[in-house]
Amino acid sequence: MSIKDLFTTKKEQPIETVQEIAPDNRKTFIQWGKELAEQLGGYPDVIHPALHSVYLRVKQLVAEDEQEQEKRRGEVKSQIGIVENQIKNLNNEKERKEKDLQLEEKKIEENKAERELLRKDPSSILGEKGSPKASLFIGVIIILFLTVYLFVFYSSAAYSAFFKNFMDSLQAGGDIGVATSIFDPQAVGNAARDGITEIVLILTIPAVFLGLGFLIHKFTTNKKSKTWMNYLKVGGLILVTFLFDSILAYGICKKIYDVTGVMSFSKTQEPYSLMLAAGDIDFWTIIFAGFVVYIIWGLVFNFVMDEYYKLDRVKVALDELEKKISERKQACKSIKDEISNIGKEITEKEGRKNELNSILSGTIVKMHDVKLEVNNFVTGWLSYMEYRNFSDTDRNKVVSIKDGFLAGISNQFQDIEQTNK
Repeated sequence: MSIKDLFTTKKEQPIETVQEIAPDNRKTFIQWGKELAEQLGGYPDVIHPALHSVYLRVKQLVAEDEQEQEKRRGEVKSQIGIVENQIKNLNNEKERKEKDLQLEEKKIEENKAERELLRKDPSSILGEKGSPKASLFIGVIIILFLTVYLFVFYSSAAYSAFFKNFMDSLQAGGDIGVATSIFDPQAVGNAARDGITEIVLILTIPAVFLGLGFLIHKFTTNKKSKTWMNYLKVGGLILVTFLFDSILAYGICKKIYDVTGVMSFSKTQEPYSLMLAAGDIDFWTIIFAGFVVYIIWGLVFNFVMDEYYKLDRVKVALDELEKKISERKQACKSIKDEISNIGKEITEKEGRKNELNSILSGTIVKMHDVKLEVNNFVTGWLSYMEYRNFSDTDRNKVVSIKDGFLAGISNQFQDIEQTNK
């Protein structure tokens, strides 16, 4: 007789016996297991179909218990309510996040518009119309030409005042006028031939005046140092420059005056003095050719630096806008990720709700129901095996088959067990 024939001929009687078993009497499953084991010989290989019969019988008993079913439906409905509330909260959170995203995107567009407007018209930052770029460009060109002018002027004037021999120049057929004294194209070359000291002095004197102009700029633009003391310093620097120019002019005019007197063979010519210098047009020409241009250079330099600061303020403002745009784009990315995660969670909750509704529409059987009665059934089966002195190996095999059976059907109860969490 095959195992198939065994179940087709002898399986009906235990099932009929099962029909008469009260659903709340656990001992009946123990008894049933013992009786069926006796009918089938108690062999491990024939218990698996019997376990399936136990499983079906438990489902039948649970389905017939209307009171328990109603209680379990109430639990599932409670779980559905919880899930629906979670879905509602998630949808509200998603809606808030979407509003936050729209707000951030609106701010990004506003920042971009502000950036473009600032590039076209920086007056909102500078408080005045026009772009500082053009003014800065023009000012730099002017300052370069003035710097070249002052270098030529002071190198020539310093050489004429300190080192040039006007008599030798006159004897060589040169001109000893004021123009050639303050704009001498040979001043640097002659100073280089005269010696290291001469060329160093000629090249560095213009730097002294440019340095004085730079100091004036620093004293007048430092907001923390706009005090009467600084204004006194500025006045002192201007006075020093004027005196230095006066010394150069006096030295040049005196040399020209003395050479002219020698060449005229005049024995009654009075010595050159400050009084004569004050009335000498050449003296004032030299002063204003240097000092006035030096003042203009300082004013232009101040203007150039102001325009540069303005341009820098615009650049800082643009950089700040770029930073805000970048930060808000990052914020938008984070919000989008959060919205995506919330959407996934809503989808999961909707799926869970559908599962619970599916459970609610059928008979609610818990894994605990089946496991309890299967264990009771196997307990009865094992008691018979012990009575018939089956080996430990056979009894362990029955337990192993039982465990495998429960593991195989456990996935059918996963959603039901989750209902009670």
